[in-house]
Amino acid sequence: MGIIFVGARAFWAPQAAVGFGIPDTPTEDPSFHAWLAVKAVRDIACGLFIFVMLAGATPHLLGWFMLTATGIPIGAGAADAASAIQQPVSKG
Repeated sequence: MGIIFVGARAFWAPQAAVGFGIPDTPTEDPSFHAWLAVKAVRDIACGLFIFVMLAGATPHLLGWFMLTATGIPIGAGAADAASAIQQPVSKG
């Protein structure tokens, strides 16, 4: 239920993302709002899916789902690392 709350909060209080780990978060920037909406929908969907799995599936199936869902943060971290490698170093 916590991840559903985090996702829903992004819609009604985007300024809360300032403490989310993104330095200098431009909460008034429309492109940031678009990114935040995508993240919020993903968070809500993941939370609802886990709730459905808890309500109607076996613990074994829930365990396999949670194991495969670890791909989400691993993939996000890999994408972040790849984008950090591709950014040019500014020499000032």
